[in-house]
Amino acid sequence: MSAPIVGYGSIRLTIWREINGLSTVFARCRSVFRGLSMEKKQWSDIPSLEGLEMEWDYQPRNADGKRAFQRMTTKDLAQMFGDRPIEVRVATTTATVSGSLRDLCEGGLAVTLGTRLDERQNIKVGLLLGSEKIIASAQVRHVQRRDREYTAGLMFIGLEPATRRYIAGVYASKVLRHAV
Repeated sequence: MSAPIVGYGSIRLTIWREINGLSTVFARCRSVFRGLSMEKKQWSDIPSLEGLEMEWDYQPRNADGKRAFQRMTTKDLAQMFGDRPIEVRVATTTATVSGSLRDLCEGGLAVTLGTRLDERQNIKVGLLLGSEKIIASAQVRHVQRRDREYTAGLMFIGLEPATRRYIAGVYASKVLRHAV
């Protein structure tokens, strides 16, 4: 069986009902605003908040109200991959520079460089983490000067799922290492 054909009349009726319902809402709003006075209120006019309840509880985007991903510091990474600094290569449209990794997570990394990067600049980063070569696009989110060097916070853009899983696995290894 085919579906019944709906005529234009029923569509017009539905639209008319919606418009009529909105006009009722607007009329109610007008009457409420007319009832409000614009005179200044005193602190004593404000009702007490005792017994006030919320219909919902605020929940941050991530359960702990913390970062979406936990960072692994150079100390954490040194325990798993050795004490030497992890070199990071950063390629911009004008130059390629080397720096050292400060921290890493699935969302990005922080790197210490001898040159300043521009915020919101799109770049390519590369590093060797254990036996895995990580090459990814990133965006500079912030830059901070520290003595004669700069620390840049980089956010991964379009990180390959396999690379993301590898970094997550490194973090899991860190957590399990501390649990043992």
